[in-house]
Amino acid sequence: MRVFLSWSGDRSRRVALALRDWLPDVVQEAQPFMSQHDIGAGARWGSELGKTLECTDIGILCLTPENLAAPWMVFEAGCLAKKLESSRVIPYRLGLKATEVPFPLAQFQSVDADREGTLRLLQTLNALRAQAMESERLDRLFSRLWRDLEADLRAASSAQPDEPKMRSDRDLIEEILGPVRHQQQASIWRDVALAHGLGFEHIDAELVEGPGLHAEVYWHERGFTRDEALELCGVLRHSGISSLLAEHSDEQAPDAVFIGALVPAEAARTALRALPYKAKYIFRPDYPEEMGGSTSGLLIGIGYSSSHAHGARPAIAEPVPLTDSDFAKLTEPGISNTEFHRRLREITRTA
Repeated sequence: MRVFLSWSGDRSRRVALALRDWLPDVVQEAQPFMSQHDIGAGARWGSELGKTLECTDIGILCLTPENLAAPWMVFEAGCLAKKLESSRVIPYRLGLKATEVPFPLAQFQSVDADREGTLRLLQTLNALRAQAMESERLDRLFSRLWRDLEADLRAASSAQPDEPKMRSDRDLIEEILGPVRHQQQASIWRDVALAHGLGFEHIDAELVEGPGLHAEVYWHERGFTRDEALELCGVLRHSGISSLLAEHSDEQAPDAVFIGALVPAEAARTALRALPYKAKYIFRPDYPEEMGGSTSGLLIGIGYSSSHAHGARPAIAEPVPLTDSDFAKLTEPGISNTEFHRRLREITRTA
């Protein structure tokens, strides 16, 4: 029985480590998977995650107050939800009430990281066994071994929480100006479309609020639907990225993305990995402002169409083919912001 342990942050990691060592003692068939230990050095994180999910039976999300909006936690929860029934994705809450867990994580039935909640977790695992252990025997085994896990959970609970990152004046200014820029860029696109007679426009634009960075997400009736776009906006919002959602009226469904020059690598990887379609093209990070780009470099564009304005725009605005190898380079975990943008410039042939 493959058990996927999702974590983010030091206290969450401690909980995941404790479960990783303790679960097989109670449920012998359990084979916990935790990325810190179970992915070899140099292995492609995305590739290994996909392989692991193929044989995963249950997912446990180790939640703490400081990781509720962590990009990787939300991303892995989304991957688990697509692979498993919702009843097999269980948030394990340390220092949290059920009412404090936001969507999309709140859609799963969670348990507390205490005696009662852990027993409920074990009962779910036991029910997935080919031959379930008798309830009385499971209770006796749990009672004998609970103190070992309880000690680790207490240590995790008393550990110093991860320090929140202090927000700079630039961050605060960008948050204030974000919604204004959304509307300005929508207006710019409409003016460009009218001037060139292009089949592209924003229709029924709506702002999905969120702090920090912002993204423009374009949906299409024949592919990358509005529901898919809204789901993506939800993932981005929980990663601190607000979104302008708009309909794309180009003949072809969107298949390209834009990543700003100053977007943090973690945010860019979150957006790229959350795409519900295969990105075939990527625009240069210095995409012209007069065509809807962003001199701030803090814009993520999702759902651009590679055929839009073809031949009617300058070379700097033409999309660049994005190969699977290039996509893997941009979504590789652990690379620094400097390295991410070096790769981005190399792929888009930006000086």
